[in-house]
Amino acid sequence: MKSIQLLIDSTSLHSIKTILINRNETLAIVENNSTGGLLQAMLALTENSDQFFTGGIVINNYKKNETEKLLNPANENLFPDNIPTIADQFSNDIANKFSTDWGLAIIGENVVGKTSGTSWLAIQYKQKMILSIEVSQPRNGLRTADVIVQEVVMHFLRSIMSWE
Repeated sequence: MKSIQLLIDSTSLHSIKTILINRNETLAIVENNSTGGLLQAMLALTENSDQFFTGGIVINNYKKNETEKLLNPANENLFPDNIPTIADQFSNDIANKFSTDWGLAIIGENVVGKTSGTSWLAIQYKQKMILSIEVSQPRNGLRTADVIVQEVVMHFLRSIMSWE
C-alpha cells in the first residue's frame, strides 16, 4: 500500500476549525476521485472535528442518476454534463443533506467523461453560492490530489473569513 503524505498547512486547518467552532457553524463536503476524500480525511482527523465537520460523500465512480438520487432524491436528471453546474448543485445538496451552514464540492472533469485534469470548487453558505471557480490546472501534465486539496483549503479559508 502506498503511503500518502499531504503538504497541507496545519495552520490553515486550525484556522478553519477555530472560525467555524467560534461561529457555531458546520461544514459538509462532496469530493470525487480528483481528491479522493483527502479533504474530508484531513478535517475528520483535526482535533474537535465533530464540532464543525459533519461529514460528506466521496463519489469515486460517478453514475449520474444514482448520485442525483443520493444527494437530492426529489430532482432526477437535475445535472447537465457541465462540471461547474454539477459542483454548484452538489455544494448546495450536501449542505441540505447534512443540515450544515457550509457546503463544499470539489469535482474533477472526469465526472463528465473528460480527462483534461481540471477540477471545479463550489462553496455555498446558508443557501447562497459564494464561490465557484476552476482550481489546479495541471502543471506539465501532472496534478496531484494534495495540490488540489491545498488550493481548496486556502479558498475555503478566505471564504469563511470574508462571510459572516
